[in-house]
Amino acid sequence: MCRVNLVAVTWKPEGADRLRRKFLGFLAEDQQERVSRCLDPMASRQIVVADLLVRAVLGERLQVKNHQLAFERNEHGKPSLRGTSQVHYNVSHSREWILCAVGTAEVGVDIQYMQPFNHGAVHRYLHPAEQRDIAAQGSAARQLVRFYEIWTRKESYVKAMGRGFAEPLSSFCVVPAEEGDACLADGTSGTQWKITSCRVAAGYQAALCTPAAAHVDSVVRVWSVEELEGMLCRMA
Repeated sequence: MCRVNLVAVTWKPEGADRLRRKFLGFLAEDQQERVSRCLDPMASRQIVVADLLVRAVLGERLQVKNHQLAFERNEHGKPSLRGTSQVHYNVSHSREWILCAVGTAEVGVDIQYMQPFNHGAVHRYLHPAEQRDIAAQGSAARQLVRFYEIWTRKESYVKAMGRGFAEPLSSFCVVPAEEGDACLADGTSGTQWKITSCRVAAGYQAALCTPAAAHVDSVVRVWSVEELEGMLCRMA
């Protein structure tokens, strides 16, 4: 059975900058170059903290040092751990929150800050049943929450499959028949997927996509920057 865990970290600029000073060398050369080219301070910090969180989570899971971790990407750009098919991960970030999922089968995760959404995106990217579901929520506040529940579910599903946007977002529906998890079948691989919405912090919405038979630890472990720093020190 696939077992999946979720770990999140929240950061402030001073904490992220400290991590960069101490652990930038942990990142692969291409990631270090990406950080150096990034002109947006928030985006640069997100890259660093997300990469370091992945390394800490995998290091804890596999009981290895940082130099023992190597990564690769498939033809669609989805990253994975090189040299093993037994451990899979996915990471997402929004503002000062980073969310990482790790499991023994393919996973996808997404987190979004719930800012006002573009109503044009509802008609362009969502399935008709999803559009009707949002409209049925009534108040603008409930529609906002429902939109991000649906959007993060769709993103997590796409990321779990690892094929990029090979199929239009409007071609599949992530609204369950009843309250609870959404279930989808991938017509290409035949995999049955389960998509679970989860709350990590106030004002944010997140979702996790796993194989339908996966056991998901319902508790999201939230690390401080200091805890992440301690994990990384032990991996040096």
